[in-house]
Amino acid sequence: MNKKLFIPILFSFFLFPLVSLAQPQWYEQNSGGNRELTDVCFVDQSNGWISGWTETMLHTTDGGATWTNQNILPNNAYYTVFFTDLLNGWATGYAGKIVHSTDGGETWFDQVAPYSTDYYGSYFVNSNMGWLAGGDAGGFPSYIPHRAILNTTNGGATWNVQYSAAYESLLRSIYMVDQNTGYAVGENGIVMKTTNEGTNWSQQNVISSFHLYDVYFASGTTGWVIGEYLGVPHYAAIFKTTDGGVNWNETSLGIDESLSGIYFTDMTHGWAVGGSPSSGGSIYYTSDGGDNWIQQNIPSVEFLYQVYFFDENHGWASGHLGTIIATDATVPVELTSFSAIADQNNVTLSWSTSTETNNSGFEILRSAQNDNWEKIGFVEGQGTSTQENNYSYVDENLVAGNFSYKLVQIDFDGTRTESDVVNVEINSLPTDYSLSQNYPNPFNPSTTIKYTIPSGEFVNLRVFNSIGEEVKTLVNEYKTEGSHEVKFNAADLSSGIYFYRIDTGKFSSIKKMILLK
Repeated sequence: MNKKLFIPILFSFFLFPLVSLAQPQWYEQNSGGNRELTDVCFVDQSNGWISGWTETMLHTTDGGATWTNQNILPNNAYYTVFFTDLLNGWATGYAGKIVHSTDGGETWFDQVAPYSTDYYGSYFVNSNMGWLAGGDAGGFPSYIPHRAILNTTNGGATWNVQYSAAYESLLRSIYMVDQNTGYAVGENGIVMKTTNEGTNWSQQNVISSFHLYDVYFASGTTGWVIGEYLGVPHYAAIFKTTDGGVNWNETSLGIDESLSGIYFTDMTHGWAVGGSPSSGGSIYYTSDGGDNWIQQNIPSVEFLYQVYFFDENHGWASGHLGTIIATDATVPVELTSFSAIADQNNVTLSWSTSTETNNSGFEILRSAQNDNWEKIGFVEGQGTSTQENNYSYVDENLVAGNFSYKLVQIDFDGTRTESDVVNVEINSLPTDYSLSQNYPNPFNPSTTIKYTIPSGEFVNLRVFNSIGEEVKTLVNEYKTEGSHEVKFNAADLSSGIYFYRIDTGKFSSIKKMILLK
């Protein structure tokens, strides 16, 4: 850009107080297709799986930054996936389909189910002991309503029937608090419970007029179920028990939606997902154990089937037409200041962070109208750090005008978060010569002298003592048009009055200064 500009002594400066550059948020991840994604499971912050229709088993090793479809057995729609560790996992599907992997999903093989019914819920307490819950609503293939619970104690080599009954509503979900105590829920408000590893399952109080789609317990007595009201007006509801399912208290969200998945990370923090055909996907969050729920801001996505949190900070949800969204509630960058300072034809951006997590770096964006943003640079971050880090970037050779700047912080997984905007003004070229009073004055032992010239020419700037003797030459060379400054160090001079004089081909000026030691 043109270097013909002038910056006066005054400058623009913006400083922001402590603020999180990245707030907890949900962002989309790329599933690579538009299949129905029915269930999600992670074994740590990086490694997870998502099951789906049309032979779908997606796998990630980087927290969902990339998803690849594994070679699961064909000709089936898969409803659930459950991994107990990095190697051992199970998926269940349509018409009694059960498959097992012992190598993290690279290969899958069939396991034999006693019934050719649909299994919508699965839960394993270890790599040997697990349960499946499901049934048939009365349509194809059996045309008879049916409810079933299976159990294995050898990793699925054999599956045993723990509960089976015709003409009973099917089960949609199962959750085991531990090896002994578990709950299963389903259509028409069915809640079942076991306290002896599933040897006996008893039906608890029916939550009438509701279909129940998922269940989660944070302890042996405190748990939640979600579903939808079957009457008019239709609405979504969440029920909570604190006495092991004897009594259930309803929290109506007052929305014409359905809820399909629920997950808690402890007794207080939980998420429920679902949505509607008209509004798309929705996520609701509680921080008081489900007494109150608030809708979270998420991207515009399709209906969400299931949600999973590895810990309070890292969660994923999957849904209709290939939808995957994720959240990282940790603060990648705690921004403590961000400033812009104009100096001559340059702008110096400075910012500081107090903490960083997985911070790849910062893109620097500039706009002359505060709407058309241009990337002008990138500064690498410190990855993960709990120490204060200081950054700067100089935008050089600008023309006169008003400029806006902002930072885009980028995580290693590609997540982008914008900072606030800072503004700065670069004034026009000088139209005349000037020699400014030095600052500070009096001084000891250094001071700064500024001058401006409207065109490029040879400049001579010298310092004289009180009797007119030259004591130092500060400038004796060609200078371009604009504003210039020079530092004068008088450490080798004695206290007293001094004069500095500028001479060009068209201009001369002299000013007095005081050295006070």
